[in-house]
Amino acid sequence: MKTNKGIRVLVICVYLALVMNGCMGEKHTDKKATLTVLTEQAFESTVQMRASAMEDENENLDIQVEVLPLDMTIRENEIQKLQIEIMAGKGPDLYVLTAPMEMSTVEPDLFDNPYQIIQSGAFAPLDSYMDEDSYWKEGSYKKEFLEVGKHGGKQYLLPLTCSYYVLAGIQDIDILEGKSLGEWLEYAKLSENLPLRQCIIEGLSQFGGRWFQPAVDYETGQVRFDKEKWKQFGETYFVALKKFRQQEQYTEEPTYRISHMNEVDLSSEETHFQVMPDLDGRKMAAVSAYGAVGMSSNKKEIGYDFLMGFLYNKTEDGKWTEEVKLQGIPVQENCLNFMRFPDEQIEAVRKGFRELEGAYFITNVEKNMRDALVEENQVGLPEWDSKGFVNRIAEQAWIDYGIQVKE
Repeated sequence: MKTNKGIRVLVICVYLALVMNGCMGEKHTDKKATLTVLTEQAFESTVQMRASAMEDENENLDIQVEVLPLDMTIRENEIQKLQIEIMAGKGPDLYVLTAPMEMSTVEPDLFDNPYQIIQSGAFAPLDSYMDEDSYWKEGSYKKEFLEVGKHGGKQYLLPLTCSYYVLAGIQDIDILEGKSLGEWLEYAKLSENLPLRQCIIEGLSQFGGRWFQPAVDYETGQVRFDKEKWKQFGETYFVALKKFRQQEQYTEEPTYRISHMNEVDLSSEETHFQVMPDLDGRKMAAVSAYGAVGMSSNKKEIGYDFLMGFLYNKTEDGKWTEEVKLQGIPVQENCLNFMRFPDEQIEAVRKGFRELEGAYFITNVEKNMRDALVEENQVGLPEWDSKGFVNRIAEQAWIDYGIQVKE
């Protein structure tokens, strides 16, 4: 009897061990794992294509794409609910989002300051997956851009596309002297090239929030924004702008333009461009789109694989597949020819891309600075205290940056 009892106990123990290890859980193999991806309507079709491709590769995977609404009132309510969920340790498994931009027509952003969300613990670190992924050793991703998604030495966010301003023209602009924005302005003021002078003096205000970047070091908690340098440049700029409008005859067909790189028409081989520097001569890009895995997700590795589809799914000739298109300039050099840039201009595009020294996120501070400068530019510059106006913008930015870095 003792022997039989011992056998029964042994059988029960073995059964329990098998169940706990999933060896007898046949129904687990049939149950699909669900991955939720939150994105914007601008990316919906792209993300859906990525989801379909990944589901085709894994029959036990179900990817649900959730899209933030465009209607502002509905969007605000939805974002409020999401933020409460995220703060409670819930939320989607994965985020593929547009980054805040100065002239965005879709607001509010789910995260109006991605820097702070990285530090909040809402995103999962990706280092363990990246260390095992050969892409990061062999790919052409611009490694300097990774810094903007790090905290405490760990990678929490991946920039997927970027945006940067360039000065473009149908004439050779390589003769433009100066490495910093201030030197460019001084050159323009003295130049006999009226179209170039008009373009620079009239156009600088449109990216006033980018005159000094990065403005904050969130890792050290320090504000890097040099408000005195910004004030000095701003005063010089508005004096030059007012003088130009009083004395100059405008050209009817400007041959130069300051614009985002992805808006430049390079259909002509005669078009040349230079990446716009900031006040310290840095050439930086703003993040346009990014991806991150939610800390609450229990499918973090699958989420990482989903994100990487936007980076390494290319055809053999280096072009992106339709599946991975997102708005903005690619963050990989070998994917630049995916854009509409013609073959004869692609090397110039690559050269400009290589000059970029890093990336940053646009926040409400940059938006407010840009809006104030553009508004003042458009009113016609009557007799007003330009020095006081510029000082107020710089002082407010300094205060706002200080608040952001402490939040």
